[in-house]
Amino acid sequence: MYRQTGFDVSTRGEDIIFDRSSEKGQLIAGGYYHAKPTQSSMTFFRRLAEDLSWWYAPDNVYMTSMCELSGLANCGRLPFSLITNWQWLDSKPSNSSPLFIQFDGETNLGGKLGKKMGIV
Repeated sequence: MYRQTGFDVSTRGEDIIFDRSSEKGQLIAGGYYHAKPTQSSMTFFRRLAEDLSWWYAPDNVYMTSMCELSGLANCGRLPFSLITNWQWLDSKPSNSSPLFIQFDGETNLGGKLGKKMGIV
């Protein structure tokens, strides 16, 4: 059960809506996204899959580059306060808690659980 609806995709005009890596900037995190079934979004992900099959690159950085430079799809970003990541735990840029937190950046054994317990 969620506290509230995260966002209404029916009112958004973008082909793909991505989560953001930080409060500032447009770097895509890539853990969460909504893709409408458009030709543009299918072309975007087909190209992403083809390129990453032979090119070793961070997928989120490449997706950001594709959104900014390729013109393959109209990309949007979710507010960082809606879906955030482990960086929020260290910076806490606002007084409100995000609806979703993605715990994927902790490398210490038991670190993710410890961080989760620390925010309860």
